[in-house]
Amino acid sequence: MSMAPVQDLLQKRFGLDPRSVGLASIERAVRQGMKESGAEDVEDYWRLLRMSPHKVDELLELVVVGETWFFRQPESFSWLAAKLKKGPPLYTQRNRLRILSLGCSTGEEPYSVAMMLLDMGFRPECF
Repeated sequence: MSMAPVQDLLQKRFGLDPRSVGLASIERAVRQGMKESGAEDVEDYWRLLRMSPHKVDELLELVVVGETWFFRQPESFSWLAAKLKKGPPLYTQRNRLRILSLGCSTGEEPYSVAMMLLDMGFRPECF
């Protein structure tokens, strides 16, 4: 059995695009879920997932990164700073810079973005 049904399930239930976390991450999580649940093969695990929404929640926890810290993945902050240094548009109250931080566990990443913007000279009301 392929991983496609599991990937589809994660996408339909949680809106998780399998490509965003990597197909290898999903396969690794499925193998871990199989081991923890005692499933003999992928088909057995798939049946378990279909019967138990709780097991699907557990699988999601195995797929996503449950770690967070300030300035995690510094290359992301370098990329954002470089983009903004190229000439950000003027911001008014109606036209603020908006940045979405996805998948932040306890919030350190969006706080890191705010600190970076302040260090770059952006006023708080601009973002």
